[in-house]
Amino acid sequence: MIAPLPPAIEAIHRNGAAEGERNTQLFKLACQWRDQGLTEFDATTNAEEWAYKVGLSQNEAVSAVRSAYSKPAREPWKPKAKYGYQNGAIVREDLPVPPMPISVESGPVDKFLTTCFDVGDYINICRSIKDGDRERPDGAGETRSREEWLELFKADGLKEWQGDAVGVYVSINANNGKNRKAESIVKYRHCLIEFDESTMAEQWAIIKRSGLPTSSIIKSGSRSLHAWVEIRAANAKEFAERVDFIYKHLEHSKPDPANKDAGRLSRLPGAMRTATGLQQELVECGAPTLTYMEWMERTIYGDIPEPYSWEQLVNFKEDADITQLLGKRWICRGGSALWVGSSGLGKSVLCLQAAITWAAGRDLFGISPHGKPLKSLIVQAENDEGDVAEALQGILKALDLTAEELDRVKQNIVIVRDCTSTGERFVDRMRRLAEKHKPDLAWVDPLLAFIGGDLSSQETAGGFLRNLLNPLALSGGFAWMLMHHTPKPTRDGSGYQGHDKAYSGFGSSELTNWARAVLMLSPCGQDEQGTYTYKLEVTKRGKRSGLRPGVTASDFIASKTQPLVHLKHADRGMAWIEVGAPEKSVGRKAMSIDWGKLPEGAKYSQVVAFVQQATGLQERQAKARVKQAKEDGLIEETEAGLFSKKVTNEPF
Repeated sequence: MIAPLPPAIEAIHRNGAAEGERNTQLFKLACQWRDQGLTEFDATTNAEEWAYKVGLSQNEAVSAVRSAYSKPAREPWKPKAKYGYQNGAIVREDLPVPPMPISVESGPVDKFLTTCFDVGDYINICRSIKDGDRERPDGAGETRSREEWLELFKADGLKEWQGDAVGVYVSINANNGKNRKAESIVKYRHCLIEFDESTMAEQWAIIKRSGLPTSSIIKSGSRSLHAWVEIRAANAKEFAERVDFIYKHLEHSKPDPANKDAGRLSRLPGAMRTATGLQQELVECGAPTLTYMEWMERTIYGDIPEPYSWEQLVNFKEDADITQLLGKRWICRGGSALWVGSSGLGKSVLCLQAAITWAAGRDLFGISPHGKPLKSLIVQAENDEGDVAEALQGILKALDLTAEELDRVKQNIVIVRDCTSTGERFVDRMRRLAEKHKPDLAWVDPLLAFIGGDLSSQETAGGFLRNLLNPLALSGGFAWMLMHHTPKPTRDGSGYQGHDKAYSGFGSSELTNWARAVLMLSPCGQDEQGTYTYKLEVTKRGKRSGLRPGVTASDFIASKTQPLVHLKHADRGMAWIEVGAPEKSVGRKAMSIDWGKLPEGAKYSQVVAFVQQATGLQERQAKARVKQAKEDGLIEETEAGLFSKKVTNEPF
């Protein structure tokens, strides 16, 4: 039995401890198990397992537990805030509802205007009049800058400006200085939430339990609260989408649907509502603790998932899928691709070249953007400004873009360097960058620089990829592009073949299982001129990518029908260009090797001589052909260094 542990102790339990600290940390673990109510027998079992993992003896484990249990237990540790401890497990509880403050003590209108509006914002404020049993705005109101209103409302200025009016309204968003109409709104910062069918205490509880990012909550001077939710939409379309999501989330609480427009009026705190004799009070005011994007992620992925609609599944049309980004539904919004290759091959250049090519609206070796050029956000840790500039200039030289294409690239490529954040801190930065730049593709180069944990651990990999990256991509509407290293090559030269190459990246298999697509960049020898050539293979869902399957017969077998292209480094500029397969570049005789005639158990020198005799190649080129044949899975080498033709059951 493993009892819940404080985060710091849980890290020790999971990751072990450094030599010299192991016994001390084991004692801390034992004390926590004791405090959580484990029997001494269960604690000893846990301690023995941990001791074995870090290299301590069974006697040391038993001794640590015995020492801990010789003292009385302390109060058990309990998680804070929205979690509770029940029946030996941590369970999520409803968010606690703090008591509703009476009001902000002093200067409510000053605090409100400086919190909810920026310097220079134009704000519409309007007096209200009595109209039968209702209260309504008295005309178009007045529009002034925030600074002008602050100056006007000094001391008793608000009271004097209100005069005999029965109340005062304020627009929830800044305008262009003309009026509060929809076409005059210039900032879509807030939406308004108000409830008319519940008590004020119930409304307060609904707002607080929802976790909405509110910047102000105002008492209307009657029986309702006005919640200003900070959504910071980029335009009217995004404003409508975010407001619809919020109202749908709150639909069971019946918010007033008349408040959905961006030019809506709310109550101005500090003014009197003479019909009730009550002040329009500022109950709460301050910058939200989380952004709209963060709130939306928690809302969507903290709840149970909605089932697919049968009607939508039956009537789904691939060509009409607006989430497509690349290929034939190869990469869609919310998806992911893993780009794998050994260190030093040029993955960063390939990453930048792909982003630039798709930003210009071109295809990359056959992989085309779907419908329009794609915007990329590239976050990398290894290259300084000079490194990026060299690669960028080389790629632009090799691609020879038109002036129009170059303008598209400048608008659609954002490159930043981050060499200080990992784990949740990195994801938080990516969230803010994605919200600011709104990319279609988010490139992370390399993954190992940012994960902040042991990638070979399935728990670490799954937590980072599925719990942190997936929600961000789904809510932000982009796809992840992760650049990743292969492990060090094995001594015997063995490796992955065909579809299994998708698992060739370093770390847990969870990484490849998570990715919707996997691409692999690998060397494949030299041609007759001694030029190094490489293969780019799409080893997962490759047929959907559109990559040109320009493969030879041997490549066809080795890749198990997954498409690949042969590449080399460009002669002009730091870029990748497509070339023919190595077999074609060394002449017809080089293609005529019958590996079935290779003597069983041949030594390396004998294999090289066999190739030279069959092709007429020089020794250097013959060695390259032997290496290529091993990589293509046509011959294999034993641990003793003996070669033979590889037997395969794969269809030709």
